[in-house]
Amino acid sequence: MSLLMSHLAAAVLAAAPAAKADTPPAQSPTMGRLLVGESVPSYVRMEAVRSAIVTDPRSGARATLDVTFSLNAPERAARRAIDERRLWLRAAYSQTVMIYAGRMYRWGDVPDLDLLARLLQDDTDRLLGEGQAEILLDTVLIHAG
Repeated sequence: MSLLMSHLAAAVLAAAPAAKADTPPAQSPTMGRLLVGESVPSYVRMEAVRSAIVTDPRSGARATLDVTFSLNAPERAARRAIDERRLWLRAAYSQTVMIYAGRMYRWGDVPDLDLLARLLQDDTDRLLGEGQAEILLDTVLIHAG
């Protein structure tokens, strides 16, 4: 596990509240929305998107940024549009992740998940129409190599 990933894992564990074993956690509407599974009809899993990150321009050393996510599309028409435009969405998402990795991300920093989600949401709104589907980030990993 890379040093960055171990720091991320430690930060997530430190920030997570301890759950009591005998009491199920209360779910707010926002929390429930973030925990959707494949059994939820509005949940549309998208293919992972990957981009190279140049870690050292002098040596050409590279790492990889992997982003997995889903779309929450409550309306049947929106899910149909996602299926019809899946290739366009994938191309837009790939280009966005490549631009983020190449121009916005600085090696060694923690990825800006808010910015990344906003950029992917802009692609979604442009291709499907505003408010038709919401980006739900699953994982954002950096593989140092």
